[in-house]
Amino acid sequence: MSPQQPYRIRGRVVDPNAGPPRQLTLALNFADSGARGRVNVLGGAGTNYSSADGTFELRNIYADDYVITASTPGKRTPVSLPLSVHGDLEGVLLYLGAGSSLIGHLRVEQKSEVNPTVPLDSIRIRLTNRTNSRNTPEPLRVTADRSFRIDNLRTGDYSLAITGLPEGFFLKEARLGQTDVLNNPLHYTEGEAVPLEVLISQTAGAVEGVALDAAGRPLPDAQVVLIPNGNRNRTDLFRAVSADADGRFTISSIAPGDYTLAAWEILEPYGFFNPELLSQAEQLGKNIHVAESSNQKMTIVGIP
Repeated sequence: MSPQQPYRIRGRVVDPNAGPPRQLTLALNFADSGARGRVNVLGGAGTNYSSADGTFELRNIYADDYVITASTPGKRTPVSLPLSVHGDLEGVLLYLGAGSSLIGHLRVEQKSEVNPTVPLDSIRIRLTNRTNSRNTPEPLRVTADRSFRIDNLRTGDYSLAITGLPEGFFLKEARLGQTDVLNNPLHYTEGEAVPLEVLISQTAGAVEGVALDAAGRPLPDAQVVLIPNGNRNRTDLFRAVSADADGRFTISSIAPGDYTLAAWEILEPYGFFNPELLSQAEQLGKNIHVAESSNQKMTIVGIP
């Protein structure tokens, strides 16, 4: 065994409404707490907090990926921030209070300018906090002028999703300034004035076909799944449907890209996220490229 170098984390707790809190509880958990157990590593480390100016110092912290959480007595929602420690950290900011607002705009790419107006009533923009679901704001509606505002947003990393898109549309692009936040986490800092630009497109692809058993007969009620070959952190790219009594299926509103098409005779809900079943699909499924506005016909043999 070799000795580890201990590091120090220094930062400040900010509450724009009430000033530095008199009492503060800090917790530092491993980022992969689901696998390693939720352990507050500060239990055996030095902690120093000053209520005069909101500054804190954590000592004897070893190199790892963590999530730091600050909470105060009362009903305030705790705030969390991911930290990657590979040396001393300075200037860590934890914002308490109501959070701030992120302004955004929805752009629509249609097949032609003469197409009817795109219905916006069912569209919802959702940001999910990647480290603390309690810091996740409510899904937001898009207004008639295609703008939106997400309030009470805390500093942290978020995943972006959009629901309620009209048939034939897909989420094509999302950028916070120059940063791609569709395929990468959206890192938001409270008070940030950069707008979120979201683009949806009417050029989605479609796949239809029939699922068969090993003898070549239609496989009724087969569970047909389209699995992205890349970026499987984007769960919105997974598409699952049930075949009808004749084994026929249709998957619409597909984002263009490379996929694996697979079918199972029986599959538990969301079972296709299981690594063993994903490996099964890669071996026994079919690779398929979905182009914009394409409509492909496929025959797939169901996995027993």
